[in-house]
Amino acid sequence: MFQIMYLYRILSTIVWIIIINFHYITCQSDYLTSTNLIQLHPESQSVTLNSTVRLQCRVRMLIDPDTGAGVQVYWSKNDFGIGGNREDIQEYGRNSRYDYSRYDLPYNLKEGQYDLQIMNVELSDEGSYVCQVNFMRQQYLSQTAVLTVQVPSEAPQLVQITNEGKGQRIDIGPSRPAIVDDGSIMVLECIARHGKPGALLTWFIDGVQVKLESNPDSTPGSFISGFSGNLTFQLEASAKIPRLVDATSSMRAHLNKLHHGKLVECRAENTGYEMHTLRPAQTKIEVHYAPVVSIQVRPSRPDNQFMEHDIITVECTAHGRPDSFFWEWYVNGRQVENIAESWYRLRLTRELHQSVFRCIAISNKKGVAETTIKVKFGPQFHQASALLFTASPGEDVLMDCPAIGNPTPHIEWRREGGREVLSRSVSLKRENLKEEDFGTYICTAFVPEFPPVSKQMYIAKRKPPRIQPNPIVHAYLGQPARLRCTVNSVPLPPSGQTHWYFNGNPIQPDSHHKFEQEEFIGGVVLVLHIAHVMMSDFGQYNCSVKNGYGSDWKLIRLSHQEDIPIQFIIGAAVTIGILLIVGLILLCICRQRVCGFRYNKGNRTKQPSRSSLQDYGVVNSDFITRAYTPNMHYRQDPYQCYSNNPSLNKSFTRYAFDGTDQGSMRIPKDQLENCFYETSKEDMCTNTSAPEGISATYCSSLPSCQFLQPICNGSTHISSLNHRMLSSDHSSFLTNCSSLLPTSGLIQTPPPDFIPESINLQSCANNNNLIGNNSCLFSTNNHLLANLPQITTLDLTNGIPTHTPSHGLCSGGNSIISGHSSVDNNSRTPVNSHSSRSVNNPPLSPDQQSSSIITTDHSEHMVPKIENLPHSPITYGVNTSIHEIAYLINDHTTNV
Repeated sequence: MFQIMYLYRILSTIVWIIIINFHYITCQSDYLTSTNLIQLHPESQSVTLNSTVRLQCRVRMLIDPDTGAGVQVYWSKNDFGIGGNREDIQEYGRNSRYDYSRYDLPYNLKEGQYDLQIMNVELSDEGSYVCQVNFMRQQYLSQTAVLTVQVPSEAPQLVQITNEGKGQRIDIGPSRPAIVDDGSIMVLECIARHGKPGALLTWFIDGVQVKLESNPDSTPGSFISGFSGNLTFQLEASAKIPRLVDATSSMRAHLNKLHHGKLVECRAENTGYEMHTLRPAQTKIEVHYAPVVSIQVRPSRPDNQFMEHDIITVECTAHGRPDSFFWEWYVNGRQVENIAESWYRLRLTRELHQSVFRCIAISNKKGVAETTIKVKFGPQFHQASALLFTASPGEDVLMDCPAIGNPTPHIEWRREGGREVLSRSVSLKRENLKEEDFGTYICTAFVPEFPPVSKQMYIAKRKPPRIQPNPIVHAYLGQPARLRCTVNSVPLPPSGQTHWYFNGNPIQPDSHHKFEQEEFIGGVVLVLHIAHVMMSDFGQYNCSVKNGYGSDWKLIRLSHQEDIPIQFIIGAAVTIGILLIVGLILLCICRQRVCGFRYNKGNRTKQPSRSSLQDYGVVNSDFITRAYTPNMHYRQDPYQCYSNNPSLNKSFTRYAFDGTDQGSMRIPKDQLENCFYETSKEDMCTNTSAPEGISATYCSSLPSCQFLQPICNGSTHISSLNHRMLSSDHSSFLTNCSSLLPTSGLIQTPPPDFIPESINLQSCANNNNLIGNNSCLFSTNNHLLANLPQITTLDLTNGIPTHTPSHGLCSGGNSIISGHSSVDNNSRTPVNSHSSRSVNNPPLSPDQQSSSIITTDHSEHMVPKIENLPHSPITYGVNTSIHEIAYLINDHTTNV
């Protein structure tokens, strides 16, 4: 019973409480406000990106007595509801970047804790938030909470505005300096873009912060830190993201080259991100200044004075910033092309005297240096000065002779051929001229260290003109023609006093006729040009001139020049070509006959090739042939000739003629067999080393065989034979033959020029069979071998007999001929002693030469003594009055 009573009291208390509360709420409903209903209002906040923010909203939990409904809470953003319960709020806060909702009501809603929590705050979360409470059909709003999202700006950047803030914008940084010219204003901007609420920008120079100061002129934002200038700061909405701002600070500073290399730095600081510093923007100042140029000339000379034709080098050096320069050169204001170096080398001429050489170094600006070159040069006359002065007797003449030079030339006047100095001034005045004053005057200019120069000037007497004859001028039809009329006239005829006439009619200049004049000293050449000669242009032209002292005229005939037909030109060319070919063929045939084979009694036998005469020092000589002269007389004498091969011993005939002229002689046909033919190829004398061309030219026809006259060169021997007269395949050598000497009837003739005084005979050795009885190489009687003219250095490859005082070397025919070699008579040393000596023989009298030049002595021994000799020369004396003896050997004629 007690329990029932206790339970009844509890229920009664509850009911009374409810009734009392309901009555209270009913009574107080008319007195609820947002202030007493919302116990904790949200507040405005500034948050950083990616942070978490909570907007508080605490409400009283009441129940509507009529409906029994409690309070309803809603959150709105920028007057747009985002939800009144957790599910709605979370749904609003979901996006694709996160797996969860960034929005939430994390606390106990039944207790009225409607705090809105936003995680990973984004810029889009920024706005005005309101907590709205609905109760008993009434709306109660909390105070508006503004959520501000702070966005850090980008790293600051430096921008230079050129031309003192009026030019283009250039991004600068650590790798790109701020370039400014010396003495100009540098304008820099530091920009921190896309920040919120905007970065705070600070300047530093070489690590020292720039602090604004108050200048005396009260200019705001001025500073003095390393250099003077001023700063400005501004915020403006970003062009790309309008909700963000760009912070810009500008620096203007007046710089000079002392500020070169300073470090300028701009730092940016963002609110809410004080712990997160951004990379500062920095750059160096590069102050450019114009190049400072110096110039010098090498080699160095006092006052830069050089001689003409000297080679100099003008060299420039420069320092500036930047230090890479382009070079330009100017001489007297005119640019020198294709010179890009800092030096200029040239050869000085007189035209370069007082020339100004200027070099320009170009970087960002130009630097200039110049110097003046002085050139010393010799005298030179002005080309424009007159050379001819005309006057009449009794008049005065003033002649000028201006000359240039460095130093200034000294002038002297003289008459041509005279030594008297007439004047030492530039001008020479001749007054009251007389006949002897007319003529040539010499003006001479002198400059120290240079040779003088002179020029002729003339005082000519005025007289009537004279035209030089030029009667005929040939011209082709259709081609231009040029008629020249050379006029000697002092003075020159005036321009209106020269006329051309054709068939009596004056010629006027037009497209067909043109006039020209070519002046010379003392006259003029009048030229009439005819553009295209027509048939009507051929005829007589009259050239007439006047000069105030008389007149003259001459006729000039323009003649028709026939064109050479092209057929004639072609025919002539073809004919010449055929003649050349035929001539070459004939030349080859003749050369083959001369050089091809040696006749050996009808059998051809090739001879071994011989070495050239030049191999033996044989040079500078020639042999000339002449045609046969009918009045030539020859003599013949039979002689016996022997070879090393006894089977080839044969008689032959010596032919000679009188006179000093050379020519051809005809041999009777019945004497042809008396000529000696060398048929043996087994000659024991070593002839392979004999010089080529000892014998005369091979003759294809003995009846017309030519003989050769040597032309001496004044030395001790004739050096060579004409190669056109020689046959290398058919050369014979004067070896192993009997003497070929005259016996009588040789007429004395004047000696030719440069007859040598000796004959050089080349000896050879190792042949004891050189000579048999009545045979020899070359021998004379009574030293008459000396009377033979020299022909050349002979090759005696088989040796030579020694000298015996009382024996002839050999005998031939009906004469015994003795001679002397150059063996030393005192020591009786054989020739193989390697000595050579000349034996002088007295010349023969004219009677001896005409009657019996060579005498015989039958009492002499016939067999000479033979000794081997080395290869050394033996010299015989020569009487220069005897010459021209022809020996016919092996179809050759040798004239000695």
